[in-house]
Amino acid sequence: MMAKPHDREARTVLLNWINQTLKEKGWRAYNWTLAAELSDTSLTRFLKNPATAHLPSATTLIALAHAAESNPNLLEAKKLELGKKLPLLDGKLLTLMASCSADLDGLTIRQEIEQLTERRTTVVSYDTSTRAFALECETRSMNAAGLLPGDHLICEPPEIVPPRVGDTVITLSSSGEVQPLRYAGDWLKPVSTDTECEPVLLAETRVYGTVVQMSRPMRPMDPPKDKVNGKETTQLIGIKTVGLLPTD
Repeated sequence: MMAKPHDREARTVLLNWINQTLKEKGWRAYNWTLAAELSDTSLTRFLKNPATAHLPSATTLIALAHAAESNPNLLEAKKLELGKKLPLLDGKLLTLMASCSADLDGLTIRQEIEQLTERRTTVVSYDTSTRAFALECETRSMNAAGLLPGDHLICEPPEIVPPRVGDTVITLSSSGEVQPLRYAGDWLKPVSTDTECEPVLLAETRVYGTVVQMSRPMRPMDPPKDKVNGKETTQLIGIKTVGLLPTD
């Protein structure tokens, strides 16, 4: 069943509050539930799948709020704006961050990625979670379905939006390029005019995200430039490693 708009907004506000509190307190979920005298699952059940899990009860939220000395401002749900920006990643950056073992923290990741990608972003009109990310398509694996190299693919982690048959998901090609494929159960299949694109067995690859929206820039994106002594120079972006997705 499709979640109603106000339900999605409430979930987004609640997830933002939880992630922000964990970050500010330096807690893990069990530290918070211990302080609130709740069971671990009171929080982890929602964090594991915030898009579809049952929302914490009012009693649970009150206990969490008292322990954190803060509370989720659910009235902010009405102020959430669409048309926000997401940092745009390529296969190399996705590989780097996904290979790290840092604990997953949606808000921290968003801040880190924004520093990594500087002004390289894409606009999204889909009401995304705090763990959404954008990738630039780098292969022709779905060109017959209308996804072309250079297109911007807005993705949610598979544990946030589990793929269904017919969905487009993201893997990396053997050369490390962002490769969208069609989810078909045990197989991921190309929809392509390129005969070199072949189906991939799900068990032999990794799904990084489920594509929820696509946008297409009408002119190439240049790397950010700064002026040094009156001359434009391409910025060298420092890379800090962070975990992007769980590596179960």
